[in-house]
Amino acid sequence: MKSLLLILSVLFAVFCISCTETIVPEVTEKTVTNENVSENEQYRYYSFETDQFILASEATSTKWDMRLPAIQQLGKSRTIDIVFNSSNVNSIGEIVGGMRNQPYSFVKDFDGIFNPDNLLDTSKRIINPYVLGSTENLYFQYSQTIVIPNPNKTVVLKLSNSTTPTWVKLQILSLYKNNPIAPVFTDSLSFYTFRYTKTKGSKF
Repeated sequence: MKSLLLILSVLFAVFCISCTETIVPEVTEKTVTNENVSENEQYRYYSFETDQFILASEATSTKWDMRLPAIQQLGKSRTIDIVFNSSNVNSIGEIVGGMRNQPYSFVKDFDGIFNPDNLLDTSKRIINPYVLGSTENLYFQYSQTIVIPNPNKTVVLKLSNSTTPTWVKLQILSLYKNNPIAPVFTDSLSFYTFRYTKTKGSKF
């Protein structure tokens, strides 16, 4: 009888411990630096799931999440057409996202509006392709003739419609070669530096 009580006590203790365990979100942080998109290739495709670039031949698949365009020097590119693999971009794409008016480190959850990226309606684009002004994610700084990312904007993405999707917060840090602290108009464009945090938990 004593042995049975001891076994039951041990099983109850194990049960209580397992009930109090919390699921730790799987969080990954990564910075991609100085990635060149040449005019010859036109676009490069990046996967947040695998943390690597995907071949252009996979453009109609769900293997990529973000498409980065080539940018021409000295104002020849009037748009910077960064898109995400949504149903409006690719018939089988699933990504939805939205812009947050907060610096990267301030974004701690997934609150806010999410929408699929829309190639035909720039007002419904996650990152507006036009380099318009300081309220946009990427904007033209007229006094220095350079394009810079807005440090007070952060992109948040949901990568799929699964029951446990991967969430990503993303910040474009630089569009210039070697990520200069203070770029000038003669610096080489179309070199992307960006950082992101991805998680399958409830917070970043």
